[in-house]
Amino acid sequence: MADEEIHGVGGWLLFFVFVLILLSPLFSLLGVVSAVDGVEKNYPSLFTVPAWVSFQHVTWTTFLIGSGCLILSGLLLCIHRKPVSVAIVVVVFWLAGPAASIFLIFILPQWILSISIPTDEMNISFCTVIGAVLSSIVWTLYLLQSKRVQNTYLQV
Repeated sequence: MADEEIHGVGGWLLFFVFVLILLSPLFSLLGVVSAVDGVEKNYPSLFTVPAWVSFQHVTWTTFLIGSGCLILSGLLLCIHRKPVSVAIVVVVFWLAGPAASIFLIFILPQWILSISIPTDEMNISFCTVIGAVLSSIVWTLYLLQSKRVQNTYLQV
């Protein structure tokens, strides 16, 4: 099939839409549940700290906003075939991925709980952020270089 004939939401673009709508929100949910559960098991006294409730509210709000934006971005790619759709998705993916990870892991605990990440958990935290950055780089490059994406959104 010639490059000009490759268009529409299919192939890797369809997989990326699946990532946006289902996989990213699901993995984010599992990550938040695991992190909150792990902290509560390691520090049971947090239940009596009012800041812990605030921390959870901000964490879950960040998750809901980020996941909602990812889902809407996936739907946008399916229904709005304009160049701006690709730009919006790239921005949302970076904000809901690396930026949200940095906020939740490094900024929020210090801001609300006045604590930093323990040294023994620092590697896991950095790996989480690095994974989000690498994923965002790969998908951004795909969206900017793919013939399917160019034919579907940029040559309307």
